[in-house]
Amino acid sequence: MLREGITILIAFSGILFGLLLTKVTENEIKPGKQYIVWIMKIMLLILVVCLIYYSLVSYWIVISFLLGFVTAWFFRIRYFYLGLALVSSLFISLEIFLVVTALIFVYGIAFGALLKDKKKIILELVLFLIPFLIFFFPNISDYSYFILSFTAGSLFLRR
Repeated sequence: MLREGITILIAFSGILFGLLLTKVTENEIKPGKQYIVWIMKIMLLILVVCLIYYSLVSYWIVISFLLGFVTAWFFRIRYFYLGLALVSSLFISLEIFLVVTALIFVYGIAFGALLKDKKKIILELVLFLIPFLIFFFPNISDYSYFILSFTAGSLFLRR
């Protein structure tokens, strides 16, 4: 459990490294903004593809994906969905958990580099950690593929 907790903190620390990158290379951020936005979009697309790849194909998984797609129209907070992706991947396998962690870290670097309001980091952290309350529900691992598919649908819209 400690290993997973440290890995989760590493995934979120991408934002902090992005802020550090902004401090070190202030003059290069503005001209490179379009490339940073592309990096964010590509990371989300790769993450969605990975989440779909690891989801079991069934009728309910497709419904879960569509439900996530519709939900993202109303609740547009990326780091909540990224936290949800990390939690659900933790129940699937260590392999997908590490892939999702790395993708969230790289996405966080780009997100942190473009972050204007530094106070927003606390909000993003809280929203990132809210999905980890799932651990307290019994038998939640039985629904991890549905959560994974829901998250893929939500992030698909956000790219």
